[in-house]
Amino acid sequence: TDSSYVIAGKVVNSMTDGNVVYLSHSNGDELVNLDSAIVDGGVFSFQGVQEEPIMAYLRFNRYLDSLAVPVLFVLENGAMEAVMYTSYSSVAGTEQNNIFEEYKREDAGLEQSMCDEDFRLSSQEEKLAYRFIRRNHYSPAAIWVLEQMQSRFDEDELRSLLSGFGGRSKNAQVLSD
Repeated sequence: TDSSYVIAGKVVNSMTDGNVVYLSHSNGDELVNLDSAIVDGGVFSFQGVQEEPIMAYLRFNRYLDSLAVPVLFVLENGAMEAVMYTSYSSVAGTEQNNIFEEYKREDAGLEQSMCDEDFRLSSQEEKLAYRFIRRNHYSPAAIWVLEQMQSRFDEDELRSLLSGFGGRSKNAQVLSD
């Protein structure tokens, strides 16, 4: 798995058997399917080679989104496990995905607690995103979070975050581009 990826997937919904799960990525305007697999007995799998890590999705067709929540993850070489539920889906197994899943869970927990208390999310959510980006500047997930949150950071924060990209990472050129 150092030179390829393997995604072992499970869908926790008996109505998914016989349906197609898509491995997709965004080209900026739309989702592009990289591969597909049929769910059989609640399981599916993908194998392939990914030269550089990218952000990707596991999903059903839009009209079948109620079968399981689509999941955003880092497609990179390594062994990964995907679990898809009607309320939450995740991909873990590689270092970048484990870190990204932790961020998504913290963010979801923060949103829920703030909604329960009827407060605005901004300050704590920004701190969480800033910390995630700084600690994971080598990951495409950090670029995704930065793109989603960039309007919330002031110019100094953005400059500081952007200065962390590049450096000694093997993915430096891809991340810089």
